[in-house]
Amino acid sequence: MRSLLKSQLCNAPEQTLHHVLSSCQVSFHLVWRHDNILFALRDSTLKLGPAWDTQSTLFETGTLSYMTSTNTIPPDILPTTCRPDLTAIDRVQRKIHIMELTCPWDSAESFNNAQERKSDRYGPLIGDLSDIGWEVDFITVEIGVRGIIAPDNLPSNPLQMELWINKDGGVLELPDTGVSSKIPPGALEKDQLIQMRIIPYNFQGDSDLSFSSNSSIVVELLPSNLQLLKPVKLIATAWFSRKGVNGKQRYTVAIR
Repeated sequence: MRSLLKSQLCNAPEQTLHHVLSSCQVSFHLVWRHDNILFALRDSTLKLGPAWDTQSTLFETGTLSYMTSTNTIPPDILPTTCRPDLTAIDRVQRKIHIMELTCPWDSAESFNNAQERKSDRYGPLIGDLSDIGWEVDFITVEIGVRGIIAPDNLPSNPLQMELWINKDGGVLELPDTGVSSKIPPGALEKDQLIQMRIIPYNFQGDSDLSFSSNSSIVVELLPSNLQLLKPVKLIATAWFSRKGVNGKQRYTVAIR
């Protein structure tokens, strides 16, 4: 998406969607998005148990979180200027989890570049910790500016999938669910990572995902606000029960 006008936030020659969401150094959204995703990731590390000490570069005020100058590698473990976004430390077993979050543009190139850049930056730190007897688990997390999660960060889940689709189109199909998306040739301007997942109506974060037991479903396609040049067909099969008779009905919806 292009604009003939200069950016209203900075002096960039064009105010493109790519620039505003992932490149503009004036936009508050860059920091806000990164830090609030990191806030959610930090909360998830609390489930590791009381033996783990979680360190992050965040502090909270109200519903927002902000970066601080906190050292996430305690100096008594290793004096260093490196400040990973998030660490979880077990001093008894001498184990440390290090997580680095990046929110780049939603593309394979951006995801790969972010992963390589962070791996190169923290490689020496991992080596130094290993040399003094620490077991290090390092992970980079890439979540795109429009909600796409890098494929390497996705858990194995029979109710979701992702596929790179080019101008020739393609089909995303979740096996044994009756749910698929058919993207025709010419629907996309360029290569795009498309993610599709089923959200059962009774889904809860700690429950096991299942499909056959649900009579109604929500199908989510990402990234949001994807520009389609041609309609995409979403095909879903829903189960029903009428007057003691069980069956299923196939539905086709055009997404524009």
